Amino acid sequence: MKWLILISGFFWSNVFALCPPLLPDPVRVSLKHQQQNTVAEIAVAELESGMQQLQLRLLQRHMPLASLDLLLGSKPLQVQASPLVEDSNLDGFADHVWFISTEGILWRFSILEGVFSKPQLMADLSDSGLDFIATAALLRTRLPSSLAPLAWRHADQQLLLLVARDRVTGHDSILMLRFSMGPSTGTITRFAHLADRTLINETAQSQALSAADWRALLSRAGWQVQLPGKISTAPKVVAGVIYAAVASTHTADDCVPRDNTQQLYAMHLHTAASVYNTLSQQIPYLPDAALALQQQANKQLKLVLRSEQQQTVIKPNLLKISAECHNCTEPLSLDKFPLWKRLATYRNERGAY
Repeated sequence: MKWLILISGFFWSNVFALCPPLLPDPVRVSLKHQQQNTVAEIAVAELESGMQQLQLRLLQRHMPLASLDLLLGSKPLQVQASPLVEDSNLDGFADHVWFISTEGILWRFSILEGVFSKPQLMADLSDSGLDFIATAALLRTRLPSSLAPLAWRHADQQLLLLVARDRVTGHDSILMLRFSMGPSTGTITRFAHLADRTLINETAQSQALSAADWRALLSRAGWQVQLPGKISTAPKVVAGVIYAAVASTHTADDCVPRDNTQQLYAMHLHTAASVYNTLSQQIPYLPDAALALQQQANKQLKLVLRSEQQQTVIKPNLLKISAECHNCTEPLSLDKFPLWKRLATYRNERGAY
């Protein structure tokens, strides 16, 4: 069976808004605790001392089941972006958590029987000059051997999508960080390890990548793209394409759009290259709106911008990335989406001969 990306998303943030809250909303998780299936939440709490703490709370209890002081050495860390939950063995229960500080320190740690393990430092992006204000998605992906770099053929990857804000201009960037699902190498990802995919003009944006450039990009630890404004709603990843709505503001600290229009960016998940004829298009600005999929009569999907009061179609015929070549696309329809869907994982098989 031909396929290009195998993706499972374990967390999606809610409506983003131009200026997200200083403390993220709790993230609900399913986990094993005392040999029972339990629903809990992971939240960032601010203590009386002003220090922040990551807490795992059972929904029926007021006290945290586990907690982790957010420190780098003795220096307190501030977290504004929501934690991301990982189910690495695909059994339906959270087993790892990722979180990134506002300064750009990225950690990953496991949850075993409701206990936090020692966090593992995954990336240090503190020299980027950016404030990391939101997480967009945690994705699991694999490319066919004909397209993947030799270093990670036949291997699953974790892709982490982040939103960061420039402290001077107030403009946002999207960053994609790539991590192997195999044994840890101990390498810490730095901002300089990411390819700068900020594209200067429409001509450069529309140029197709060569196969050599494709593999060179995928051999990097990820990429980053600087945007000309603030992201107004949570970015959405659909069949290998990232959709992000970007609004301009009057000042760096402004949380109100300058116009009643904004730009919708559509970027290739692996390279940030243009998927459609142009990298961006103008769309209306709707306050407190979210990107959503909607089915059409011909089984194709369209992308809409939806608020409680209204909605508007912004992409009537969606594309997906294709396995035919490194920059090929094809129409996305429900008879082919998802390409496959996991139904269950059987840990033990008994009585079947």
